[in-house]
Amino acid sequence: MSRPGRGPWGRRTLAAALGAFVLIGAGPSDTWEVVTGKYKGKPIIVRFDRGLARSVGDPGHPYQVGIAVPLLHPGPQGFPKDEELPALREIEESIVTLFQPAEDHLLAMVISTNGMREFVIYSASPEKAKERFAALRQRSAGHTPQFMVHEDKAWTVYKTLKAPER
Repeated sequence: MSRPGRGPWGRRTLAAALGAFVLIGAGPSDTWEVVTGKYKGKPIIVRFDRGLARSVGDPGHPYQVGIAVPLLHPGPQGFPKDEELPALREIEESIVTLFQPAEDHLLAMVISTNGMREFVIYSASPEKAKERFAALRQRSAGHTPQFMVHEDKAWTVYKTLKAPER
């Protein structure tokens, strides 16, 4: 995967795919980064918290939570169109609010690909994550987020999709 500007898409497509980037990773001390590339033959954009690299394998967060939001009308590359971005920002704001580190959840990455935006969270408690997801569903008018959780002590998704160490 490559850094923005080196991938196969123009700035407008990249900006549309990122959508809510300003919510996480906007400040100078933040550790959020963006990579682009292909995954299983499809264009992908991944925002990830490089600061969590030191937490990989943390026994306190052994569960990987995936919240997938199917796009209503994806563009030709599979990324959201401009008109869908406000709703996706609201969903992301809700996820950031509901899945707080103090509540035993670590938002690790946001993946945009193939008509889907997926939020990857590492959690100490699948039960708490399910409760938070139920609250999210109530706030997600117009979209139908999907939920999955499984044990991932090695943080496989994070290690697979984040950029290589510099």
